[in-house]
Amino acid sequence: MARARGQTHPADVMPVLRREVLAAIEGGKRPAYHAAAVLAKELRGYAKRAGRLDGFEEWIRQVRTDNARRRALQDEFNNAGLPRS
Repeated sequence: MARARGQTHPADVMPVLRREVLAAIEGGKRPAYHAAAVLAKELRGYAKRAGRLDGFEEWIRQVRTDNARRRALQDEFNNAGLPRS
């Protein structure tokens, strides 16, 4: 439902996807980290459309910092082309 709303109101879907990214990270294994990276890339698209790309980049850098010891997560985020901390 959030994605449907995001087609016309991209800022509305952003908090939902942020929660989904963080929940995926809690899975603690590479497939979960890959899912988090895919969701984060989707979130970046909504942030760009909403004119909030700077806030997204700041947030993703903080997620990276908070999870600096999770090398597999860092790899997945790197592979997805997400901003580095």
